[in-house]
Amino acid sequence: MKKLKSILIIAVIFCWSPIVSSAQIAPKKMYAIHQDIVKPSMVGDYEKILKELIGYLNQYNIQDVNFFVTQTADFRYSYVMPIDKMADLDKNMFSQLSEKLGKDKLDNLFTRMDKCYTAHGTYMITLEEDMCYMPEGISIAQEGLPYRVYYYYHATPENFQMLREKGLAVKNYYASKNSKIHYRVYKSGFGLIDSYYMVVVSAKDAESFAQMQKENMILIGDEGRKVLNDVLSYTSKYETFTGMMREDLAYHPKK
Repeated sequence: MKKLKSILIIAVIFCWSPIVSSAQIAPKKMYAIHQDIVKPSMVGDYEKILKELIGYLNQYNIQDVNFFVTQTADFRYSYVMPIDKMADLDKNMFSQLSEKLGKDKLDNLFTRMDKCYTAHGTYMITLEEDMCYMPEGISIAQEGLPYRVYYYYHATPENFQMLREKGLAVKNYYASKNSKIHYRVYKSGFGLIDSYYMVVVSAKDAESFAQMQKENMILIGDEGRKVLNDVLSYTSKYETFTGMMREDLAYHPKK
């Protein structure tokens, strides 16, 4: 996590131009994602150190840090950080904590954390609100629904626009059927070579999701299956992952 500042500053250079050139259009919600791929044998140590960090953030009510945390079944921990404005990226998000806690003590914490993962990195995604199907309003965290299913639809540059159009068709079809499978859609951004749309579904747990999925397939019928298959026609690679929102590892400062 400690290398996050320099990576995000570079992101400003790449992301600023298209946003300025289309200033008349409402900007999309952006998120910086920092991901640690944690060693299975070190998960306990990693979470212990992370909770220590969160304890310090709470103790000093650090205002420059704000993140959700998701954990996938293969122990990838992702810090989801909403970005309100591009200037937010040009900050050392832990500078306040370093001043309060002491640089040596904070560096020691991150050094211990570094030993717990095999790789880490930072990238950006944008929320594609017009592709989301959430009739009750779009939200990352829904109370009582911590379980997550992630669908990745990769596409080549020549097919990416068609993938988007087919995704919109799915949304419209689900809306017409009043489907109970609600989802958010994000587009890959800076820091990622491959281009994809990520569809995220929330549920209470794995069993609840399986039941919702079963009922949804009955609801949409053969016509709905065709709509879904049309998406796959423009998909170069398809992946699914499961995970959890970890509210116990999140940090949101008190205002």
